[in-house]
Amino acid sequence: EIVGDVKRDARYVKVRAETRSEIAAPIIRADGRVIGVINLESDVINGYDERDLELLTMFASLAASAIDHTLLYRQVMRQRRVQSELELARKVVEGLMPRAFPLIEGFDIYGTTIPFREVGGDYLDFIDSISDRLVVLVADVSGKGLAAALIMVAFRAYFHATVINELAMRVVMSRVNRLVHDTTDGERFITCFYGLIDPEHKRLLYISAGHNPPLLLRGDGTSELLTQGGLPLGIFETSRYSESVVEFRSGDILVLYTDGVVEASNQRDEEFGLKRLEEVVGASRDRRAHEIVKAITTAVDEHSSEVGGPEDDLTISIIKVK
Repeated sequence: EIVGDVKRDARYVKVRAETRSEIAAPIIRADGRVIGVINLESDVINGYDERDLELLTMFASLAASAIDHTLLYRQVMRQRRVQSELELARKVVEGLMPRAFPLIEGFDIYGTTIPFREVGGDYLDFIDSISDRLVVLVADVSGKGLAAALIMVAFRAYFHATVINELAMRVVMSRVNRLVHDTTDGERFITCFYGLIDPEHKRLLYISAGHNPPLLLRGDGTSELLTQGGLPLGIFETSRYSESVVEFRSGDILVLYTDGVVEASNQRDEEFGLKRLEEVVGASRDRRAHEIVKAITTAVDEHSSEVGGPEDDLTISIIKVK
């Protein structure tokens, strides 16, 4: 806009006493947002004409384009840094997951974790260095992405540092619960299933901290859920936990999973659910553990394919009793 005589324009804000005329052109970004203005002042009346306005408008357009390109460059570089950090985090998390599964006489064991994003908050672990028994651990940190993954890494460190002392299971869980609470100030929680397999006596001691109840399919075709347990880790500093026990029999299949499996939805907003999970495992019960895991992940993917697949991390582990 051109103002031929600023003294006759009430909008003019007096900055220089010598100014008599003014010209201004807005700096407009590609998305239509006005982010600034180029303003020129003259000491003479009618110091600018339409040709001057055209030139100034052109300069404002060039300035807007340069700013857009600079901001885009910064955004791309920022995304690259974030992507690089996520890739590093993914490699760290992958390195913490089981690369091989325990070979225990009388059992066939396998599991997998599939993050929804580059990294996730699900955790699966086996520790076979605790006397003559096998520790199995499945956990799910509240939330998704990098923040959940970092908490999961800290949780793993807490658990390993505590469990190697061969303390009672309830003591391990109480100590880890306190550490998680202190770390997250009670703002995050972790659901966790902590099991201890006794191969000699074919039994399972376990504590569930608010986790999805494992599904136990018996060799005779019946099924049950391991529902005994306490609160998720990290909610209250003084939460207490107690062990439960299950006797294994030949042909039994124990299914450990996180909520991403049973809560995967289809286009009609129907969850995959425990019933479908039991049907898939039942139809595959004569297969090896890794094949049953594959059958479950395939079924979950097919169920949620119309909405682009599962929207949460998936963790599944099969413990099959021979």
